[in-house]
Amino acid sequence: PSSAATYVYAAIAISPSAPVAGFRLDEAALSIAQLPGSPFGPPTPARGSLVVNRDFVYFDVQKDPTSTTILAMRADASSGGLTQVGETTFTSPGAALVRDPLGHNLYAILGGGIIASFIINSDGTLSSAGPPLHLADGIAAAAMSPNGQIGYAITETPLTTIPTGPAALAIVLLRRDQTSGALSLSRQVSSDRAFQLKIDPTGKYLVAVKDDFKHFLVYRINDSTGELTAVAGSPFVSAGNLPAPDFTRPFDFSPDGRFVYAVNTNGANERPASVWVFALDANSGTLTQIQTFDLPPGSNYFNVAVENSLMILIANANDSRITLIRRDPNTGQLSAGGNPLGGYRGLQEIGVMHF
Repeated sequence: PSSAATYVYAAIAISPSAPVAGFRLDEAALSIAQLPGSPFGPPTPARGSLVVNRDFVYFDVQKDPTSTTILAMRADASSGGLTQVGETTFTSPGAALVRDPLGHNLYAILGGGIIASFIINSDGTLSSAGPPLHLADGIAAAAMSPNGQIGYAITETPLTTIPTGPAALAIVLLRRDQTSGALSLSRQVSSDRAFQLKIDPTGKYLVAVKDDFKHFLVYRINDSTGELTAVAGSPFVSAGNLPAPDFTRPFDFSPDGRFVYAVNTNGANERPASVWVFALDANSGTLTQIQTFDLPPGSNYFNVAVENSLMILIANANDSRITLIRRDPNTGQLSAGGNPLGGYRGLQEIGVMHF
């Protein structure tokens, strides 16, 4: 979308720095620069998930091994600087944050298979939307539909008493209360084994990464019942086998939902990596690979955000770099990008904010 300013925020996982790095993005010039005053927020021992919602940034930090705090920060439209406006603390060793596409709620996946629901107040602070929802022994991922009525989660149920042993995976349907935004469990809608899932921007399709990390599972969403129906051809191959087996790590949709971008890498020497670009058929939901875009080898790419005319990649946990790649919004094709912005440690999840 057209905006006066675009900012990118990234969670910093490595202590003792402040937890959020901020950058100004220039799509036209394909450039990114660190904001004055970055990184933002109070130094904390551990931190992880980050979500951008309207002009607020939310991220979780761990001040001790048993509790997690969600910090809420307001972004300044002219400078991009962040100012803390609130914090919410609860008992859980870490959390993964999930955004409500409508912007009314924030959801936190907690330890022990619990999802906590929060109302985002007008000043950016959070208030409880109701009692936490217990789904299973663990939750691998969750996503909310843009229709504001439903969401989905991948539940994990151990099959043995061994902590690292096999687990049963399932996709369950969640109902969202139209007033408070609180979630309730409806039913299991798929027994397919998946570890990541996202709903396309139109709300018609759910795409998940199969547990072999080499295939996409694609389902058509029944808007009224929430039922999932596998589209023809699913699962679709998402990663190759040369020079060693590749694995799909992060993936993202284009803003219009017409394309899917899978970032693939493997453990071979030099860590070759590529982006597989797929066209998502709006009528059938089938995925057709249209491009393989090679990335510089040796990097561990683990986060991606797709904008109208570019893709943003985060690489490496220790020597982190931000890479911009030009994207044609009409064809979905990728082309050469700008020079990576480096010199950071521990960049992880990213969010993009438009003013």
